[in-house]
Amino acid sequence: MYAGAVGLIVTAFAAPPGLWAFPVKALPAWVFPAGLTAVLALAAVWTRFGPPAARGWPADAARPADSAGFRHRVVVGVALLGAFALLWALRCQKPYGDAGAIAGFIDRGVVFHKREPLSPALFLGVHEAVGRAVGWPPAETIRVVNTVVGALGLVVIAGLARRLLPASRGARLAGTVAIAGGGALQLLAGYVENYTVPAVLMLASLAAGLDALSGRRSPLWAYGLWTLSCMFHLSGLLFGPAMLWLAWHTTLARDPRRLVSRASVHAALVTVVPAAVLLATMHAVGFLRAEEKGFGGGDGLMFVPLFEKSGMSQYLFFRPAHLLAVANQQLLVAPLGLLTTLVGAALLFGRRRARATLRDPERAGLVHLLLVALAFCTLTIIWNPDLGALRDWDLFGPLGFYLNAAAVAVLATALRGDPRRLTAALCVLAAANLSRGLPFVLHNAGL
Repeated sequence: MYAGAVGLIVTAFAAPPGLWAFPVKALPAWVFPAGLTAVLALAAVWTRFGPPAARGWPADAARPADSAGFRHRVVVGVALLGAFALLWALRCQKPYGDAGAIAGFIDRGVVFHKREPLSPALFLGVHEAVGRAVGWPPAETIRVVNTVVGALGLVVIAGLARRLLPASRGARLAGTVAIAGGGALQLLAGYVENYTVPAVLMLASLAAGLDALSGRRSPLWAYGLWTLSCMFHLSGLLFGPAMLWLAWHTTLARDPRRLVSRASVHAALVTVVPAAVLLATMHAVGFLRAEEKGFGGGDGLMFVPLFEKSGMSQYLFFRPAHLLAVANQQLLVAPLGLLTTLVGAALLFGRRRARATLRDPERAGLVHLLLVALAFCTLTIIWNPDLGALRDWDLFGPLGFYLNAAAVAVLATALRGDPRRLTAALCVLAAANLSRGLPFVLHNAGL
C-alpha cells in the first residue's frame, strides 16, 4: 500500500497522458500530492519511532457501545446536521451522466423506471410535496434529497468504521475518511443522479450484516436493506452472493435444516415478497413515459463489446482505451483500494490456518465485504457506459465506498495486533483517497 501511495505522488507530478485531472480554483494542484507525501512521511516515522501501543483490542472494545442512550442520539443528530452542512457547501454544480434526463422525469411525471424502479418515485414525491411549494426546479429537489441522504450516508459510514475498528477513536476517524474520502464522496454532495440512495442503503446493509455475523442483530435487517437498495437501482442484484454468504454463515452453517425453517420464511418476507409487490405494481401502472429501451442504458446494450462498437458503445473490451477508463475510475474512487484489498486478502487467506477460521465473525465479515466489493468491481469492468468513463463515472462511483470498506477491513484484520501500525496505514489510505477525491469534489463545486 505504501508503494502504491508513492506511485500516486509520482503520477500527480508526472501524469501519463489520458489520466483525469481536476483543476481547483482555490488551491494549486501540488497541494494534494504534497499533503499525501506529508502523511506518508509521518506514518513512516510514527510506525518506526512512535510510542509503543497496547497489543490488540481492549476486551471492552470488542463491540460497539450501546446506541440506545440519549447522549448517543444527540451525537448522531449533531453529526447529521454537520454532515449536511458540509455536503451542501460542497454540492455539485456540474452535470454528469443522465442528470438532465432524470430531472426531466419529474416534469413528465415519471413514477417508475425499469433500471432504477423507485428512484423517480422518491424524487417526484418530494418535488410534489415540497419542491413545487418552495419554487425549486426539479434538479434542485434531487440535489436536496441526495444531500440529505448523503448526510445519512456519512453517519452510516462512521458506524461501519466503528464496527470494523472498535478500539481506537483515531483509527475509526481515519477509517471513516478512508471509506468516504474518495471521489465517490461526490455522490453524497448534492449530486443529481439515481445512485446516492441505493449506495447508502447498501452501506447500511453492510453494517447490519456485520452486526448479524457477530450475533448482535438478526440478518433480516441486512436482507431488507439490500432488497430496498435493489429497488432503487438494479445494480444491487450483484450483491446476491454476499447475501447468500450471510445467510449461510448466520443460519445454515449452524443448522442445515433451517433452509425450510421460520428464519427462511422471514427472509422471504423482507426480500422476495416486497420485490414481487413492486414488480406487480410497476406492470399494473406502466412505466409512465420513461421511454426505456432495456436494461443496458440508452442503447439497451449491457456489456462492453468484444470486437465491434455498436450503439452508443465507447470502448472495446480490454483494449487500451477501455483499460485507461477502468484505471481512471479506480484512481478516482479508490486509488489504493483494489491493491490493498487483493494483496491483503491474498496474504490473509493464503494460509491454511486462515482458511480454517472463516467461521470466526471477523473473518466472516471480511469475506462479506470482499464479496460486495469484488462483485461491483466486476461490474465496472464489463458494463457498457453510454457516455464514456468520465461522464458516466457515477454509474460505477459506489465502488469507492465498497472497495475502500473492504480495504479498511483487510487492514483491520491484518494489523489487529498492532494498533499503531494500523492507524498509520489507515491515515495513508485516507490521505490517498482525499488526494484524488477532494480535487474532484471541489472542482465540481466550482471552488
